[in-house]
Amino acid sequence: MKNRKKQKIKVRSKFKKLRKEKIQEISKHSLNLIAASLIGGVVVFNVYHFLFFSSFFQLKQIEISDNEILSEIKIKEFLKFKKNENIFLVTKEIIKENLKGIPSIERVIIRRKIPDTLCLKIIERTPIGYCKINGQLKGVDREGVIFDCKDLKKEMPVILGLISNKKEEKKKVAIKFLQLMENNSHCSISKEIVKIRPKDFSKIVFWLRDGTKVFFGEASSLNINLKLIYLEKVLADLKSKGKKIHYVNMQYFSSDMGKVIVKLCKA
Repeated sequence: MKNRKKQKIKVRSKFKKLRKEKIQEISKHSLNLIAASLIGGVVVFNVYHFLFFSSFFQLKQIEISDNEILSEIKIKEFLKFKKNENIFLVTKEIIKENLKGIPSIERVIIRRKIPDTLCLKIIERTPIGYCKINGQLKGVDREGVIFDCKDLKKEMPVILGLISNKKEEKKKVAIKFLQLMENNSHCSISKEIVKIRPKDFSKIVFWLRDGTKVFFGEASSLNINLKLIYLEKVLADLKSKGKKIHYVNMQYFSSDMGKVIVKLCKA
């Protein structure tokens, strides 16, 4: 009986000793983890502070490339960066917000030259036509954005009637028509259009380089190719006969009827 009690006491003592050793081991491991975390935290804090608050990474120079419409000086006037701005805190969103007052800029590609230089590659809008605002020709791109242009291409048409109350509606009609003409650039007549005037809904009137006026009517992806081909044939036939055309009316044209009205100039 006494031996059993002694054995129990030994087992309990051994268990207590093992538990104590285990607790000490866990405590030691926890302390190591805490120490490592503290050291890691200090390192991260120092790196963070160095990257975002050190004068080493303060923005000192901005390089601008691929800008043709506006000068580098003019673009920099829109970049409202704070003095000694950190180069990593100048984000694409901030630059986009700064430059939204320049319609000719479509987007900007940003690159950083560590430690203190920001490189901005300007992607300018490409016009598909022009419009006249206050007597000045401006470009119009595929999104309908109106912007200043440097080089005016003679082969692009001028959109008329964008100063009316229905400016936005007419602009949409004109942009849609110009996009359709881009897709049908194989038709020679698309390169001869110098002016277009959008009418109600999807109706279009345009003028050719020789002065011929065309009431084109409705233009859609389903009918425009057929209408352009038919118009080319009509114009080529009349010109081969030495006829000078005042206007061509295609508003009542259809694939079944193929009807156009032509008015010739008086001799």
